[in-house]
Amino acid sequence: MPSPMRAPFALFVASLVCLAPAAVRAQAAPPVQLLSSLAPTTAARRPVWSGLTEPARTVVLSLDGRILGSARADAHGRWVFASPLDLTAGAHHLGAWVSGTDPLGDNAVRRSFSVAGCTDASSCEGATPVCDADASLCRACRFDAECAGEGSRCALSGPTRGMCVAPPPVVTVPAAGSALDARGLVMGTAAPNASVAILVDGGEVARVLADERGTFAWSAAGLPRAWHEFSAAVVESGLVGAPGPSNRAIVVECVDDAACGGRRCEPARFVCAR
Repeated sequence: MPSPMRAPFALFVASLVCLAPAAVRAQAAPPVQLLSSLAPTTAARRPVWSGLTEPARTVVLSLDGRILGSARADAHGRWVFASPLDLTAGAHHLGAWVSGTDPLGDNAVRRSFSVAGCTDASSCEGATPVCDADASLCRACRFDAECAGEGSRCALSGPTRGMCVAPPPVVTVPAAGSALDARGLVMGTAAPNASVAILVDGGEVARVLADERGTFAWSAAGLPRAWHEFSAAVVESGLVGAPGPSNRAIVVECVDDAACGGRRCEPARFVCAR
């Protein structure tokens, strides 16, 4: 005859077995939390959404059933995303979920809101406080004079259109027509403490922060040994703005003996002596 203590224990074990798949699913689909306010009606045509999830996770956002873009959470799980386009007036449906998980799952975020036109600045809010009455759009700016801060300007095109942005960063190393050690640094200047996107051949390869003096650097390790176009762009509310001037330079094996690990860097050939 089974012990009275064994029956509850057996039921407990069985419940763990039954719940295990659900627990695995919960771990595979971390929740997304929306922190930024989302009023039922807003005049902001380019809302900025933010929230929390697991650190280093990528959050995907959709609007009205179409993917808007994605945002990567930082080491504390914080993420931020600015709408890359002007929203039309009327009802909209926002979705947010962790990349690789079910967008319709219980851990996804789904919100409905509507966008209204504006008649003056008092009906605008958040990151888009200026009413462009001619277009009935709320924007951060319409012209440079509406942007505060030294050197700040109003972006008139691209993903950051209607937002106040810092001047485009300038790549100083490598200089145009020069050679860059394959283990060397791409360096430049930007607004102090600005977020900078490094562009190689027109594509973003990394994001770095400028220091308080406005200097930034990125290692070129891993770039193919060939001619490349180097430039940089400011990142505003998670969006990459217009790039600054580009420098065409060649990535080589070495430019001096320091890159050759005790061997000699052959002049003019930019290769380490065999």
